[in-house]
Amino acid sequence: MTEETNQVKQEYEFHELCELLPEMVGDELWQLAEDISKPHDLLEPIVLYEGKILDGRNRYNACKLILRPFTEKDFIEFDESWGIDPFDYIESKNFHRRHLTTWQRAKWGLIHLEREREKAKERQIRKPIKDSVPTKLEGTEVYGEALDLAAKRVSVDRKTLSQVEKIVIASETDPEIKAKVKKLDKKEKNISITGVFDDIREKEREQELLEIVKKPRKISGTIIHGDFFDKIKKIKDDSVDLLFVDPPDNVLPGEWDTFESRKEFRAFCESWLNLVVPKVKDTGRIYICSSQEHKYLFYSFMQQNSKLFLKFNFGQEIIWHYKKKTKPSNKKLYRYTCEPIFYLYGKKADELNFPPESSGEIQNNVWTIAQEKSQKPLELLRRIILTGSQEDDLILDPFARSGSTGVVCEELQRNYILIEKDSEQIEIAKDRIKGRLIQ
Repeated sequence: MTEETNQVKQEYEFHELCELLPEMVGDELWQLAEDISKPHDLLEPIVLYEGKILDGRNRYNACKLILRPFTEKDFIEFDESWGIDPFDYIESKNFHRRHLTTWQRAKWGLIHLEREREKAKERQIRKPIKDSVPTKLEGTEVYGEALDLAAKRVSVDRKTLSQVEKIVIASETDPEIKAKVKKLDKKEKNISITGVFDDIREKEREQELLEIVKKPRKISGTIIHGDFFDKIKKIKDDSVDLLFVDPPDNVLPGEWDTFESRKEFRAFCESWLNLVVPKVKDTGRIYICSSQEHKYLFYSFMQQNSKLFLKFNFGQEIIWHYKKKTKPSNKKLYRYTCEPIFYLYGKKADELNFPPESSGEIQNNVWTIAQEKSQKPLELLRRIILTGSQEDDLILDPFARSGSTGVVCEELQRNYILIEKDSEQIEIAKDRIKGRLIQ
């Protein structure tokens, strides 16, 4: 039989699994074509599955580039008797021996993620009735385990894999995101996974705000203009579900934030703590922002005033981490790039609120969030209020400044009370939260 009679079909489509891996182009493809043309020919046959090319797309394209005709020996059908499924086969032949971007690895990881979720569902179904607990897979430990396993399989972190899943889903309906996905596929340098994900989150928040405006207002928002030590008396004890406090901390220069001595600052802290903590229910939570310089004052105050915190457990420090480009002011110390947030919860408090959108870093106690010049970032407030409360809960911020807590409460449908004595800050807060009720 002559070479000519051995010639077979020349045109094939590529299997969708094959399409997930990057295609050789340009000089890289020409180099492969030269290797096939002269020294090596085809070292391995092209693998077909369901009538399409599963493995060997680049070899196939290189042969076509140099007009090399195909023969029967150039192709082999995938055989299940090999003891491996098509997905694992193409991964074993290509994935770990090729230089792939984080985006490419994560896209491949989405297939692992789906498979791990299916396995998790099967385990839930097979679980004995006496041990079974109704579980919503999304946003739970079951989902988290699948995410961890899939991320490990493709050597990316779980946060990145979760972001890529969100991007791929959004690209199916959003032409703008779809265009950015194509840029990621092409490995363009001026685009990143985090950047595209942030664009999606910004669009979602804009939509959420639009929906809030459309909805009949169900929540109550109050801004109290006046001094904390006078106005806090208006709030009933055991009425607040979540207390967020970002007090003056005697660190930054300015009338609002400066005290004559450390002793005066300590007395101030003890005074406001004594007044505000009783306002929180024994089912509620407390979040207190601190500076690194003074955080031990809070610890010592808790130890010396245990009766005040009798109905609360000290949970932990939440660490707000941020990047800082300035040089250390004290060259004998390392530069601070984080701030502690003390978290306490009532002895009758329910579990934290971890809905699907709170997966990933939000469920950890270290949060990396960009620093803003004059206020706590909205994202920081979102994470606290989302996970620490439920819709219609009452949130209290006794040193409200420009009203960021109110802005987030409006977004997340929480009732709120803000106290602020500075008239200029009150006007900013009113503008930011649409001038709700002022007292």
